[in-house]
Amino acid sequence: MITALLVVAAVGVFSWRMAARELNAGALHLEIGLAEKLAQHEAHLTALSAVIRTAVEQGSGLTGENAQAVQGLAVAILEFYPRIIGVSVSADDGSQVIGFGTPAGPAPMPDEPAPPPLAHPGATQTAAGPRAGTYLICKLVRPGLVVRLEIDARRMLDEAAIPSGLNASLSLRETILTPRESVTSAPFRLSLSRQIANPTQPLRLDLVLSPGLAQILPLPVLAPLLAFAAVLLWLSWRRIDARRNARLQDQKLALPEQEARMAHAARIGLLGEMASGIAHELSQPVAALSGQSQAAKRALALDMPEILAEAIDANIREARRAGDILGRMRAYIGGTPVAPRAWPLRKALEDALQLIRPELDRRGIALRVDLSGEATIRVDHVVFQQVLHNLLMNAAEAMAQTAAPVISITTGAAGAGMVALPVADNGPSYRRQRPRNRRRGFHPFAAGRGA
Repeated sequence: MITALLVVAAVGVFSWRMAARELNAGALHLEIGLAEKLAQHEAHLTALSAVIRTAVEQGSGLTGENAQAVQGLAVAILEFYPRIIGVSVSADDGSQVIGFGTPAGPAPMPDEPAPPPLAHPGATQTAAGPRAGTYLICKLVRPGLVVRLEIDARRMLDEAAIPSGLNASLSLRETILTPRESVTSAPFRLSLSRQIANPTQPLRLDLVLSPGLAQILPLPVLAPLLAFAAVLLWLSWRRIDARRNARLQDQKLALPEQEARMAHAARIGLLGEMASGIAHELSQPVAALSGQSQAAKRALALDMPEILAEAIDANIREARRAGDILGRMRAYIGGTPVAPRAWPLRKALEDALQLIRPELDRRGIALRVDLSGEATIRVDHVVFQQVLHNLLMNAAEAMAQTAAPVISITTGAAGAGMVALPVADNGPSYRRQRPRNRRRGFHPFAAGRGA
């Protein structure tokens, strides 16, 4: 399932990037085409301005033969450039607008908007046109005389080769000339805005690409990839299953030999373990019971009920611990396994340290515990306490001659599913011991100097 989702996601991301690249390519193509058209508009204005200026300077104005020259040029412009739908000349205040280029010849055009303010001859400005989707580009020929072109923005886009699925619109400043189609229901959308590079006609091109689901996740590409991923997953599962079966078979073949070796080792060490184990394990709670009983006796003599209660509670705890140790040994002798349980590491450590802390305080040994995080361990609680107790007692005995003795306990990661519990002290190094002591250091109940 996860593999299939990863394949679908990869195909979707790739298709989305291709759609974005297609949008950028389409925008560049349209931007270049529109820039050429805007440059043509300025060239037409320049040509018209030259003809009109010549007529005015000859003193005949826009009548007679000179008007026919303007009319002929306007007819050619309107014929070859359908997006230009009007050529007119007006006063700079918008009065006396005369249209050119129609078959009837020059004619007055009432109710036309005034041109935008033009600072000097040759200045060019744009304004919203008198009809929807149009705009005017005006040029001051001379003071009081303006030539104007009316441009149909919709035809500008119709003349451009817009790629399929690409929705384009043009805006003049804040006026939308060609509203784009609604794409609110499309599941995927890519949008882009470009300002056309022309100082006199500040048009903005807005593009929206709405690829369908079939374009983002094309079935002809997706189906073979999913099939290939399924085959790889099936082959991997078969290989893992074969390895697991082989490993189980090897374990079954080796199990009788391992059991025989373990049984032989258990029989050899059983008697020694029973005798030494009982004496060693019970010596700690018995010593604690003795010490706490002495404290209870002193508290009773001093009439200190709080200390007496604490000593009695400690005796009860040690008695229970001794009972747990005996019960565990009885289970071991009877062959009943003791199942480990989940314990919070902090709780298990605190229980173990509660048994050893009075002895460390009596010896003047500082105990520093630094636990990072909250971990849970699966252990035999009694075994954990005994191991930690033995380790700390060994460290305490090794630091009998150490000034300012300190034992530190920290936690750290030790691989997947494992927790490390390092115990360190500032006593004499084990490596500095005599070779004979080092050899005996790992024998049960061997006396040594160093933890």
